[in-house]
Amino acid sequence: MKAILKTLPPGFEFKIDETFTSETNDKIRRKLIPQLLAAMKPRYQPTYEQLNNWLKALHKHRRGRYNYQQKGNIDRDNRRLHSNNRLNEVSKLLINIHLMLLTIGFVLT
Repeated sequence: MKAILKTLPPGFEFKIDETFTSETNDKIRRKLIPQLLAAMKPRYQPTYEQLNNWLKALHKHRRGRYNYQQKGNIDRDNRRLHSNNRLNEVSKLLINIHLMLLTIGFVLT
C-alpha cells in the first residue's frame, strides 16, 4: 500500500501537522480511499474500514515523527525509536511464524 500511496498525486497527501480526523484530512480521505480501493481491487479486496485503519496507522507514525522533529527530540530519541520498532518487527515475525506452523499442524514444545 505504501507503494501505491507514493504514486498518487501530491494533492492526496495528509496534513501531518493536523490530526487524522481534522476537516482537511477528512476531505482528503474521502477522495483517497475510493481510489485506493480501485487500485488494489484486482489482487486485494480490503474493506473501507481496513483502508481507513491502515491510513490511520501511517498517519500516526508520520505525525509522531513530525512532532518529535518539532520538539527537537528526534536526534536524541531516534536510536530508541529505531530499536523499539525493530523489536516490534521481530516479535510480529515470530508470531506470524508460530501461527503459520500451527495452521500446518506443527506444534512447538
